[in-house]
Amino acid sequence: MSASALAVTSAATPPIERLRPRCVRESPSSSTTGSGRMLSRRVLGRRSRSSAQGVHTSYEQAVQASVIAAAEPSEPSSRPPPILARVPAGGVGVVPGENTFIRSIARQGAGETGGITLDDLLGVNTGGPPRFFSPLTASASAHRSSPRPLLLYLPGLDGTGFAASPQFESLSQHFTLAALNIPVGDRTSFSGLVEKVVNFLEIQREVRAHTATADKRSDDSESQKEPEMRKGNSGKGAGAQPKVFLLGESMGGLLALGVSQARPDLVDRLVLVNPASSFDQSPWTVLGPLLPLLPPELYPGVPYALAPVLFDPVRVVQGSVAAAVAAAEARSLGSGGPSALSALSALAETPTFEIAGVSVADPAAGLTAAADELVYLLPAIGEIAKIVPRDTLAHRLSVISEGCAMINTDGVLEAMTTRTLAVMSDTDTLIPSKLEGERLQKSMPACSVETLEGSSHAALLEAGVDLTAVLRRNGFLPRELSDPPPLIREKALTPPSPVDIEKAIESLAMFRAIVSPVFFSTRADGRIIPGLDAVPLGEGDRPVIFVGNHQTLAVDLGFLIQEFIQQRGVLIRGLTHPTVFANAAGNVGSDADFSKLLTTFGAVPVSGKNLYKLLAAGEAVLLFPGGVREAYKRRNEEYRLFWPSKPEFIRMAVRHGATIVPFAAVGGEDSIDIFADSTDIAKLPFGLGEAAMARTAGMPQARAVDTRVTEDGGDAENFVQPLFVPKTPQRFYFKFGKPVGTAGLYKEGFMKDDVAVQAMYDDVRGEVEGGIDWLLRRRGEDPFGDTGFRTLYEAASGGKQAPTFNP
Repeated sequence: MSASALAVTSAATPPIERLRPRCVRESPSSSTTGSGRMLSRRVLGRRSRSSAQGVHTSYEQAVQASVIAAAEPSEPSSRPPPILARVPAGGVGVVPGENTFIRSIARQGAGETGGITLDDLLGVNTGGPPRFFSPLTASASAHRSSPRPLLLYLPGLDGTGFAASPQFESLSQHFTLAALNIPVGDRTSFSGLVEKVVNFLEIQREVRAHTATADKRSDDSESQKEPEMRKGNSGKGAGAQPKVFLLGESMGGLLALGVSQARPDLVDRLVLVNPASSFDQSPWTVLGPLLPLLPPELYPGVPYALAPVLFDPVRVVQGSVAAAVAAAEARSLGSGGPSALSALSALAETPTFEIAGVSVADPAAGLTAAADELVYLLPAIGEIAKIVPRDTLAHRLSVISEGCAMINTDGVLEAMTTRTLAVMSDTDTLIPSKLEGERLQKSMPACSVETLEGSSHAALLEAGVDLTAVLRRNGFLPRELSDPPPLIREKALTPPSPVDIEKAIESLAMFRAIVSPVFFSTRADGRIIPGLDAVPLGEGDRPVIFVGNHQTLAVDLGFLIQEFIQQRGVLIRGLTHPTVFANAAGNVGSDADFSKLLTTFGAVPVSGKNLYKLLAAGEAVLLFPGGVREAYKRRNEEYRLFWPSKPEFIRMAVRHGATIVPFAAVGGEDSIDIFADSTDIAKLPFGLGEAAMARTAGMPQARAVDTRVTEDGGDAENFVQPLFVPKTPQRFYFKFGKPVGTAGLYKEGFMKDDVAVQAMYDDVRGEVEGGIDWLLRRRGEDPFGDTGFRTLYEAASGGKQAPTFNP
């Protein structure tokens, strides 16, 4: 079948046939073996031939080519697995700016035959098993030279695949869209739906892999041309294969969890919108099965009763009404009639009116358009009964029950490591979505939650809900060339999202307002300047090691991370004592939350292996050689270093050509008064001291051999926190010393010179100690060193930070 055969606009074709999505169906017996593999080979072969002929085919085109291959089975009796179908121009698809789901229902309620109707979405005339299709018309999906991740939308009870239609246009700017359509007569079980989605994703993975291979061959061919002929291709092929996102709404969210649980290798991201995983915790487990038992003559009234439960009618129709009002206003202004005069008066500061969120100069035209649109949409509620007839509702409730039994089995959610965003409505009256978001976040290791305030269960239909913006805030959109550089360089790790950063900064805000931290950095010529501009970051792929003193209880750590993100756009990766992660394992509470926060911001357990990996990735690494012994100081040990005498990190830095930046921090240890340290706690009577020390004995150690004990004669470190009373908080000060470069030293054999290595280590330690002394001395010159005076000044100046001494 040719591409033109996909155009279903022939005059000889009945109206419904012309409008029906051309989706490729799957026979119940099909699988990823047999016809599925033959299909993939034919699709990939077609892709290879195109590349061989010098025609660059995008990932989107390769996916669409699979439709043509699917329509040409090698054996007449064979049917291929589900494949993404292209909706041609003029065929069924989301028209930009239109709420296709609501308007299709309204068209059918109004008796219209033009455009997309409810029957088209439900597939009542085609029957058959679930299908996959592209929800956008060809005209709405612009050609792209670079591949985009695949976003597969899994629908809720409606099964149409169009309930999220208001979101598709903006999502298509970042993803290749596909959607699952479950015909109204389909009776596939939950596990069967999971299998069909898995089959689809397996085929798409082959298409993406082959596309990436062909792209590489194309790039290699381009590299043979003259440089001026290759301009504009520099960014091509730099990224990894497109990722796979599952967007599941309600029942589809439960299905997305099932797919991720069955085949986590096929899914990179999960986006769950009010998932039905909480269905078994709602009253609908009892009420739901009663609805299909209603007499046929009463069942059509169910939509009117459930409309306020399923969605917010006002917010759902607001977008359509606003569009109608805006169109009426544009027509009035363009007519040159009274409305045009009203617009001129508006320019002369004549008051305007607002209807459905749209400012209008001609309220009569706007109100008329709004009323007409509401009258047009009113029959839509009655047509909802056709979306889920009694028998269909009974079956889909059983699908949800099966899915809940599978997903909510002990340990299933806890084992899911796929990065997940749960988008929950706080006024969902159908199921307890807000509480479910909290449960998923606690149960799933990589789940974050975004709450939609004032939204109903059908949130994606509502005006004002922008899923693309939600994904952007949470770091779930693929990177664009226009985006700022990423906070980290390690490709295997996802940096914290804007929401993560915002929450972390909010948690520090009150403490930051009290201690008002000040930062200084040292240029290569030795000059000290305010801020972090002199810190050498972004010099090619060269890694940086920040080496400094641990203040007691590490109360300053958050400010270090925050300042580098805000001033330099870099996330410094902390090497954290492994006990922090060990205490959090399997626990729920503060330990687990703190461990999750550290992981979100790139911290890893301290070890030589992890230090090597971070430096090899070109990261900025934060290292405290004093470790827990320095963080849990004893009485009268303020600002002392407890570093090993042997150089532990110098050779690693030289091996990677890293830049070492010594830094010093003061202020935190002046804000507490330790009255009992680990030595005192060990002496507590009634066995309390022995119990406290015994708890730390089995904890993981940061060093296999602690030379501070074996060679330096020091005390073994333990994880016993000192007891203290707070004092008046002092201002925090940080000084980053003169950078120590190691580029080229590895090739020169520097690592073999023990004397030179020790001298560099001693210099770095001396720079840290000198920085502490400098800060303690110079802070006396700070005109706003007094906490009370400084706090009043900053409050009076609207939160602007008080100045400090001139370095």
